[in-house]
Amino acid sequence: MIISKENDLDSEHKKLLIECVNFYQKNNFKQAKQNLLRIFKKYPYNVEANQTMGRILFQQGYFDEALSCLKRALKNAKANVRKEILFNDLGYIYLSLGQLKKATESFKQSIKNNPKYIIAYYNKANTHLALGSPELSLKILKQALNIDKNNTQTHSNIAGIYELLNENEKEKASVERALSLDPKNLLANCQYATILRKEKKNSQAIKLLEQLLIEKSANLNFSRIYYELGHLYDRDNNAQKAMHYFVKANDLESKTPAAKRCNKFKYKDKIQLFLRSFNKKDVGLWKKYSRKDEYTDPTFIVGFPRSGTTLLDKILGSHHQIQTIEEKPCLQEIEIKIEKKSSNYFQTLSSLSETDIYELRKDYFKSINKYINLEKGKIFIDKYPLHIVSVGTIMRIFPNAKFIFSLRHPCDACLSCFMQSFKLNDAMVNFLSFEDTLGLYKQVMEMWLKYNKIFDLNAHEIKYEKLIDDFDGEINSLLHFIGVKWNKSVLNYVEYAKSKRITTPSYSQVTEPIYKRAKFRWLKYKDFFDKYLDTNFKFYINQFGYKK
Repeated sequence: MIISKENDLDSEHKKLLIECVNFYQKNNFKQAKQNLLRIFKKYPYNVEANQTMGRILFQQGYFDEALSCLKRALKNAKANVRKEILFNDLGYIYLSLGQLKKATESFKQSIKNNPKYIIAYYNKANTHLALGSPELSLKILKQALNIDKNNTQTHSNIAGIYELLNENEKEKASVERALSLDPKNLLANCQYATILRKEKKNSQAIKLLEQLLIEKSANLNFSRIYYELGHLYDRDNNAQKAMHYFVKANDLESKTPAAKRCNKFKYKDKIQLFLRSFNKKDVGLWKKYSRKDEYTDPTFIVGFPRSGTTLLDKILGSHHQIQTIEEKPCLQEIEIKIEKKSSNYFQTLSSLSETDIYELRKDYFKSINKYINLEKGKIFIDKYPLHIVSVGTIMRIFPNAKFIFSLRHPCDACLSCFMQSFKLNDAMVNFLSFEDTLGLYKQVMEMWLKYNKIFDLNAHEIKYEKLIDDFDGEINSLLHFIGVKWNKSVLNYVEYAKSKRITTPSYSQVTEPIYKRAKFRWLKYKDFFDKYLDTNFKFYINQFGYKK
């Protein structure tokens, strides 16, 4: 067969392409790919065929191959071809891969090719949201609204940003506007159910969501509905139904492209490597960092996710002598620089000179200053729960660092992680399986206990359960550890939290006064836990002073 360099298909291959698109829309990727391979034998440069193959490969988790197909489509696209769609598809893959600069540029090109292509505005807004700029995301969505003021999806997307910004009245107004335009819009109805939950109208919310499930729309984010129903039934103390929906939600999420690009074993392997590498004898040979520089070692809030770290961050951040930063990748950037020096991370860490350490310290604070303006005389606190795994690195770079260890009953911490919809990465993807969640907990806490044996950590443990029972006493003790005096401003942490952007899943909880409904919540799910609680996990329950 002669290979054609032309884009235009003959009648036979046009028919194959039409069939292929139909197969793709029905999620019959196998048959769709078979058709495409037949097309590629003669027309390897065809734009539509490469675009469709790129979309299929993306859905299957073959991201590099998907990028190649879309780049080939763009290269061969004629001037009159709708390039905005190709650039948008390309950007979406970059966004899914976390390559946010490339994603931003792709969506920019999409909009340049067609300033009225609203979908590109949505994706560009999501990219800036991932970059930690919800205000800019909101601005972009309002630009989309100027294109079509009666677009229901735009109003729903705006509502989502207002939710993150804790602007509840504006969130509700946007949802109601969306519903006024399209009363049967499933996304807007789902958002309204969330609002009803916030207003403690649980029965109404459940009725609405279960009706949405009956609709069975292909455009509906079913995992979101399942998570929401899980939380509603949890609040109604119906553990069986709640867990039913959480399992369904996580199972559905595990099949998404976002989950497929993650490697749950990679993060666990990192912990195992650290467990093998760090030991008291070799750490004792490290050359001490004695250089006096302009940087004061930070205090780090660490712990297992969903153990109260965000609550502590907002309480401490409300103190006038303290600055906090919430879950920014500043330390990870330092770890990447260390990794690039050689293939043996621990040896590289051990061999760092004073100059190396100074440069890494400088780079860390330079990264911090991209997010907040550090003020002299204030104590700086870096909150990132899973920095607990990186304590060894922290102690090498910041030998005088303090640690606040946020602790919660192991069963409650694991249950809360399983119940939560996270932005997925190699660590968080473990929470899509209950067994993996408990397994990760054991590894993380083994690492923490080992670090405590290796280093003379300056650490303060604060239990979530004690905090909600004795706020003043626990916070007073914590402030003393940090080195500042009690100030009544910490009592107003809720108002402080409402004034800040909170991008973690805890945003809705920390903008409420302290409540006790989550204390020992796991007991409602005891039957579910029994089949998972092995001897090793029970060890940590006892180790941290909890009774089963």
